[in-house]
Amino acid sequence: MTNVTQYIFVSITLTVCYLTFQKYLHNSSTDILLVGLLPNVSAILTRILSEPIHMSHDYYNNDNDGDVIEEYTESSVEEYFNTYMRLEQKYAMRPRYGIARAIYERTLRDEAIEHFDKSTWYTCDPSKLDPQLQTLFTQLTLDEETHQFLNASSDKSNAVFTQLYHSIVKILLHPFLCQTSINGLLRRGSMFVVSTSQFQSLLGADYLNRAGLKLIDLGAGDGATTRKMAPFFERVFATEISKPMKWILDKAGYTVLGLEEWQEQKYDVIACLNLLDRCDTPLQLLDQIKSALLPNGRVLVALSLPYAPYVESSKLSLPYAPYVESNVAHLPGEFLPINSSSSSLELQISEVVSQVFEPRGFSLVTWSKVPYLCEGDFKQAYYWLTDIGTVCIESQKLAYS
Repeated sequence: MTNVTQYIFVSITLTVCYLTFQKYLHNSSTDILLVGLLPNVSAILTRILSEPIHMSHDYYNNDNDGDVIEEYTESSVEEYFNTYMRLEQKYAMRPRYGIARAIYERTLRDEAIEHFDKSTWYTCDPSKLDPQLQTLFTQLTLDEETHQFLNASSDKSNAVFTQLYHSIVKILLHPFLCQTSINGLLRRGSMFVVSTSQFQSLLGADYLNRAGLKLIDLGAGDGATTRKMAPFFERVFATEISKPMKWILDKAGYTVLGLEEWQEQKYDVIACLNLLDRCDTPLQLLDQIKSALLPNGRVLVALSLPYAPYVESSKLSLPYAPYVESNVAHLPGEFLPINSSSSSLELQISEVVSQVFEPRGFSLVTWSKVPYLCEGDFKQAYYWLTDIGTVCIESQKLAYS
């Protein structure tokens, strides 16, 4: 991108920002403030537009905002990085500074994502699996609903001024609200775990084809995944800590229960999607889930692997948060007994079943591998964690095939 093009882009951005401020702040001091900021505005905009989005449960430390690709796709297949590097070498005359560099890197990421083999999101190496796990594996694929989510995420990411607004507001609110609540207020960072058809494949059409079923989605966020599961149920409940997310869930028509209140009922299906590694007491939560499950009930668990727990507000560290490193401040009070140093996804899946589920009285019905997708920002159209084990488990013997 030439200097002239960069200058035009910055000028247009400044004009829009100026008109926006002038519309809402009818004060002559606004003009003086904006003029005073002009010398540094290019650097400010570059920083804002390059600011990575945080997934709702903060999948990386807040002090490491730099390289989103390495943080979010560290465990992805090597092909993604190879594609990225080939594209880097393709553009010999690449810009080095400012907004031009940010736009250039965005172009590279878009091309890399387009060429990335997304079928790897759903595949694993059967030879590394226990024979029983092989027989219980359900092969899922990239379906139309997932495509729609990816396309919608790309469209949102291309809305530059919306992303600029989101980034500014995020910076302003960050000292006061957790990232999940900020995402809820801005309606950004929506998640996608399974589509409606994928959910039906995991739970089984025969099991879901019954009247009066009750579902509860624990840690439902903005309810994006809840909507995928809801059509099969007569009553849908949800829990969530973030107040903005609670408002969204309530507006969507779901019954939002308190963290203690939800255990007073029993459910046919309990969804615990990407929550065990983001809550303070995951083992206690599993015991609560078992107590709240109806006979022949199902539990749908999505767990990000390799196991890397992160809690936005850990009870263990709250009194000492100002005095400890940020990564320590977000450790949970309980850890799942999973060896995070296991060399492969397949080995960790075996540990999840044998060390986490079975000792707590759960039996594996079926499992699959799916991506944990998140809407993107200006820097990248969408983000994902590829090593997500989606597990369907039950507390008692099967009564339905």
